[in-house]
Amino acid sequence: MAICGFVVAGCSKPGGQGDGSDVNAKRVTAVEKESPHEGGTLTMALTGVDTLDPARANEASTGQRVVLDLLYDGLVHWDSAVSALTPALAKSWTVSDDDLTWTFDLSANAQFSNGRPITSTDVKFSLERLAARGTSALSAVQLAGLKGYDDFMARRAEAIAGLVATDPTKLVIVLDSPFSMLPELLASPAFGVVAKEGFDATGALVGTPIASGPFTVKTRTADKLELVRAPRSRALLDGVIVMLSADTDASYALFVKGDVQLASTSPDQVLEAAVANVRSNNGGSFFYGMNVTAPALANAALRAAIIKAIDRDALRAKYFAQSGELANGFIPPGLPGYRDDACAAACAFDAAAAKQMVTAALAGAPAPTVHVDYYVDAAGREAEIATAVAQSLVAAGVPAEPRSHTFEEYTTFVASGAAELFRFGWVGTYLSPDAYLTPLFGSKTVDNVFGFKDAQSDQLIAAARSAADPGARVAKYVALEDRVLSLSAVVPIVRFRSVYALGTTVRGVTSDAEGLFDVERIWLAQ
Repeated sequence: MAICGFVVAGCSKPGGQGDGSDVNAKRVTAVEKESPHEGGTLTMALTGVDTLDPARANEASTGQRVVLDLLYDGLVHWDSAVSALTPALAKSWTVSDDDLTWTFDLSANAQFSNGRPITSTDVKFSLERLAARGTSALSAVQLAGLKGYDDFMARRAEAIAGLVATDPTKLVIVLDSPFSMLPELLASPAFGVVAKEGFDATGALVGTPIASGPFTVKTRTADKLELVRAPRSRALLDGVIVMLSADTDASYALFVKGDVQLASTSPDQVLEAAVANVRSNNGGSFFYGMNVTAPALANAALRAAIIKAIDRDALRAKYFAQSGELANGFIPPGLPGYRDDACAAACAFDAAAAKQMVTAALAGAPAPTVHVDYYVDAAGREAEIATAVAQSLVAAGVPAEPRSHTFEEYTTFVASGAAELFRFGWVGTYLSPDAYLTPLFGSKTVDNVFGFKDAQSDQLIAAARSAADPGARVAKYVALEDRVLSLSAVVPIVRFRSVYALGTTVRGVTSDAEGLFDVERIWLAQ
């Protein structure tokens, strides 16, 4: 399963209804007449930066992904300021009439920080290196649609047949089935292109990372990165200094001291009124999933009653008042297809109605005992939430018992299919509704831990992925979200937020639906 790090996600814009971010507006009038310009060094403090290797990244960490985006370019780039894909290492790309063959033409000027030209062979190497991680990385699993992926993972082939470096500036990607969001996927920081000579025989980074992105590493210590603008970079800044903080308290403390101009902070942190900030949903969510193959939860009408019985907003208010907002669906704000209340009345708490629904669902049969599965955390929060959920079910007439697991065993337990009503989390890895629906609810996907198999949902996924027209594609994903919600396999609870404190001279910070910002667009006022 690729749910390691996502089962416990409590982490951390294309078009759509809003961009998912709320930028503090106090400075708007003051900066209206300013114009972006080059120069200066931005100092920032980020958390969760454990590696400078894209293939080893924790995809639930926004800080980690921001740093990778500084150092590595992929084939394409997501420009959050204009909400559109733009060229990166690839100057252009096309797709065949059958939507199975994509051709990416690389820029002849692209080069690594060591001066070597970046070729299609480097892109192929980088994608195969990530794919080799298999189910241990969510981004790796997203490459499963490449022709020859299964043979490569089973070691029946040394390379992925669907990745063809036809010449140094042309990469052809062949798919087993249409996937119209392939460019959006490849814009994710996890798909940054690396140089083979930057790794040893074990796959570990050697020395200073060889960058392919807008910035290169000048110096590196255990707690600080000093980056400088690459020769052909689109960035406005001359450099970026990244302080690697252990947590958001340490990060914000550096901001308060004036040591950094931008800092990741906790949504629970009470920022001073004068501190400008960017607040954004970060793509992470917290919910309770239901194993629809478990005998206790095989009855869809009973599952619908369970959702109605849980006071989701009370849980949000008690445990996530500052860190998240109530989730009423799967597609997050900032993505096409987002709706404020996708779940509508089906998710609205009503204890009396839930009790009546339980009686109707059972039709005189004895109520099954439902186990509420959770992992043990140091603060005891997960046990409290599981207990509250169990009590809600009991009040509605469904016997329920919290069932604890160690953190270490929890992912394996959920993946085994033995869980019943279980704590789960998710984070999208690319800016498309597909990232929040297909991995979880496709009948054959490895991250479908709900036993959810529905022919209509699979048909909608296939139709969305093959739709060239963006509007038609979004309509299919909205229909898919409605279909999944109607089958009552998930209790949505919270969408998490990312928050960045900004210094008075920082301009051009725009957060996307995953809580990431485009450092190439940032500039410093004089």
